[in-house]
Parts: sequence; C-alpha cells; structure tokens
Amino acid sequence: SWFITSSIGSSWKKWVDAQGEPLRRFAIWTTLAERHGPDWTRWPLEYRRPDASGIAAWDPADFDTEFHSWCQWLVSRQLTEAARSAPDVALVGDLAVGVDPGGADAWAYQDSFALGCRVGAPPDPFSATGQDWGLPPFNPQALARARFAPFIDTVRASLKGANLARARA
Repeated sequence: SWFITSSIGSSWKKWVDAQGEPLRRFAIWTTLAERHGPDWTRWPLEYRRPDASGIAAWDPADFDTEFHSWCQWLVSRQLTEAARSAPDVALVGDLAVGVDPGGADAWAYQDSFALGCRVGAPPDPFSATGQDWGLPPFNPQALARARFAPFIDTVRASLKGANLARARA
C-alpha cells in the first residue's frame, strides 16, 4: 500500500520491527477481540493461545493487525513528543497490580498466570468484607520458568514514555 512505502510508513515499519513479538501478539489479540469479542477464553480454539494453529497461520499483512500496530505507533510518537515538548512536566505511568483475565496480557502470558484464582484485598476499615478485584495472580513457579519476562514486560510497558511510575489498584 502507499502508506507502507511512504517515509511515514518506513518509519512505522522500523518501529514495528523494533517492538518485536509483544507488539505482534497485542495487535493480533486486538484484531481477534474485534472479530470474536473481548474475552479470549470464548474464542474459537484455534485462537485461544498465542502458539495455537490459527495464530501460527496468521497473515502478517492482515489489514486490521497492521492498523492496530499503527495505532500503537501513533500513541508512542505522541508520548515521545509530549515528553520532548514539555520537559518540566512529568508523565506518570501506572504500574497495574494485575491484568484482565480475558485481556491481551492474560492471553499472551496465560501459562504464567494462575487463571483460576483471583486477587483482591483482605477486610479493612474501607471494606469490612474485603475486595475481590477479579485479577489473576502470577504463578510464581511459572513466572520463574519464563525468566520473569511477563512481569518485566509489564513494568517496561508501564514505564515507556514516563518519568515516574505509581502502583495502583
């Protein structure tokens, strides 16, 4: 297409290549979420795992997947430009305490999560019965086998373009 061969397209393609597999997985997940709904656990079996047959056969030039990669590139450019144009303003990234069990991170790293469990908070003055946040925790043994890559990727993504990070529920 004209976009991919333009100077903007060339810059975008270089950025996509530099992001590697995490961006590819996210763009595929987003495309599949549009086509099959936002909860990967309800998708056709050939798409439920990043290493499933349907993903292995995925067309790298799928228009929707390229579109979602391009959207991420635009956001990255906007964050970079905002940081350059206002050096006295700190961009704060949120370090999430968990992920949506039906979302992109749980799909991409499902072997590192205890998907049948949920985290929350114990009873306290704010909530006498405690809180169930519905978030799956990492499985410590599986996370160690993955050399902590899912956690590291989460922290890196939270800090990308930010000057500060905060953890929040």
